[in-house]
Amino acid sequence: MIDRIKSFIAAKPKSSLFIGVAIAILIVLGITDYFLMSPETYDVYDILVESHGLFFDLIVFGIILSVYEEWRNRKEQLQRCLDELNHLKFSKIKNVGQKAVVVAMKMQKLKAKEIDLSTFSIKEYHIHDLKQMSNWRFGHLQRFSITISTVSNTSFSGIVLNNVTFISCKFVNCSFALSKFENVTFLSCTFKDVNFDNVLLGKSIDFFERIKNIQGDSRDLEELYEIKEIDANRDIEAENPFFNPADILNNNKYIIKPKNREAIAKIGETL
Repeated sequence: MIDRIKSFIAAKPKSSLFIGVAIAILIVLGITDYFLMSPETYDVYDILVESHGLFFDLIVFGIILSVYEEWRNRKEQLQRCLDELNHLKFSKIKNVGQKAVVVAMKMQKLKAKEIDLSTFSIKEYHIHDLKQMSNWRFGHLQRFSITISTVSNTSFSGIVLNNVTFISCKFVNCSFALSKFENVTFLSCTFKDVNFDNVLLGKSIDFFERIKNIQGDSRDLEELYEIKEIDANRDIEAENPFFNPADILNNNKYIIKPKNREAIAKIGETL
């Protein structure tokens, strides 16, 4: 308990000062109320009334100061995280993508409005202790997984997902459009307003047979999307502009297409 109090004082010295002063005044008021307040001591009674007013003013001011200090500290921490991400973008250290995810998770807990990891290639990382993931943008992912998280307003578009697993995730207003799936698995996940348009596949089983919703059935998705074999005579670049057309034809045989243009909007209603 003492260690926690010391940590609080070190982290928030101004708030601690006002809390300490308020407690001291409260003790003094309690003592003076007990010994001095009586019908015969009107002058002292007036002083005590003013003292109580001062005490409550101090409490209100302390609350305002604490709220401001918390907001300022959060803003400063977010700026430090942004500076660290910018530094990592130009760093050549090993596992830079993993370090970027650690910083991003701090930013999520600090309620950052947007987290951009699109310039990082993230390998061999498992996110398992982040219940909310909101407004992220990912770069290429390899041997990567997310477990038990609500993933909202997040973009996996235009990237390669290689050996990626999502377990018990709830996807809301997310996009995988124009990405390449290489051994991607969704296990016990739910989807609402999720875009899979023009996702490239190496094999047809990489999608429907690897997506399992809570009931362990992918039929709902199959009603909305279909897998088509890539036609070499088509304009591949128009289908997926993020990847080289020659690379697409050499390494991808299939593409995910909505059966109708309303498919993306209805996916959240169906699952």
